[in-house]
Amino acid sequence: MNQKVKATKSERAAVVAEAVLETAHLLGMKDKTLAEVLGLSPGMVSNLRHGKAELEEGKHPFEMAVALIRIYRSLAGIVGLQEKHLRGWFNAHNADLGAVPAELVRKPQGLFTTLTYLDSHRAII
Repeated sequence: MNQKVKATKSERAAVVAEAVLETAHLLGMKDKTLAEVLGLSPGMVSNLRHGKAELEEGKHPFEMAVALIRIYRSLAGIVGLQEKHLRGWFNAHNADLGAVPAELVRKPQGLFTTLTYLDSHRAII
């Protein structure tokens, strides 16, 4: 009786929106910064927060949201789940990256550079 239930596009969009909003909170990001990361207006992020908008799967904001969520997951796997450790790493200069991750993620290239960096460090055993 192991049935798989497929989520609809709308359900997946709602899950990603909720997860990216929570991720931003845990990393200490303001809505304005999250909007910049996702390539949306601050008003659109506010609408996401209040369930008046959703991220469309396959579009740029959705993909950026998934990447930011993955950054959080990788970082949490490395430093743990305490907000002070997550935010401390995210907001401090990283010598390997040559910048502050919170600043890097504002641009797609920096977002994916940060994600790749964290994924590679998480894989080390």
